[in-house]
Amino acid sequence: MSPAPKKLSFHATKVTADVDADVQTLGFEIAQDGEPSVYFNIVNEAPGSVRISWSDGKLRREESVVAIGTSALEDTRIRLEFKDPTAERTGPYKGVELTFDELDEDMGPAVAEAFAKLFAPPPPPPKVLVGPRKRGTPQLGVLATSRAEWRMRVGDELPLELLVTNTGGGVQGLVLDIAGAAIANVEVQGAKAQDKTAKVEPQKTAVRAVLEQVVVDADHDVDRKTFDRSGPPPPAPKFPLTVVVKGVKAGTALLTIRVTPRTADGRGSAMVGRTIFVDP
Repeated sequence: MSPAPKKLSFHATKVTADVDADVQTLGFEIAQDGEPSVYFNIVNEAPGSVRISWSDGKLRREESVVAIGTSALEDTRIRLEFKDPTAERTGPYKGVELTFDELDEDMGPAVAEAFAKLFAPPPPPPKVLVGPRKRGTPQLGVLATSRAEWRMRVGDELPLELLVTNTGGGVQGLVLDIAGAAIANVEVQGAKAQDKTAKVEPQKTAVRAVLEQVVVDADHDVDRKTFDRSGPPPPAPKFPLTVVVKGVKAGTALLTIRVTPRTADGRGSAMVGRTIFVDP
């Protein structure tokens, strides 16, 4: 039978604290011959957890991220309870209970400030305003998700990663028209969004790809310029779109991709264009 979890406990002969805009640390140690042999150090991590390093003189762990259940700081004592302690991170310990001598007028406030920032409860999520959805014509936007060049070699394939947004009404289905002078240098292999694959239809001077089953959600009917300042407005609907092209002839030219709602009049389309480089 394994022993019941216990707390790491010792009386620290040295206490340190450091607080700045991004990093908060607390350190407790017993030094022998100038080197800490028993110590417990805390560095901020994500809200609700900290990064700890510790040694009890025999066992030690470095840079372990642990979630904190409860925490308390008194004039000469600090107590922590770990959530879900594991041997890999916390050894046989379920928490710590450390004592130290009364702190001076400089170190006392520093320790209190670091403790407050390390163990403050996470802020509540911002209130998101919701409302009815817009009706009518979609208003699409499209942009490349990366600033990296569109560049490939002859015979290679290149996925063009795009992001589609909509600030208008909803629609099912998109039509992509891939065109520009670069269409002579590349071959469109396909397009995909929302796990749906497009039907590719070569035209005379362009390539059309139809995504019949893609659903473009309608935007929320809110005025983002004058929304209630008690919370942020809901973001406009968006989703990734990938167009895959293959280099067939060396050259440098403009490639355009127009994204059009699959409606009767096709209004509300958007286009992105970039120079595409096909190296020999």
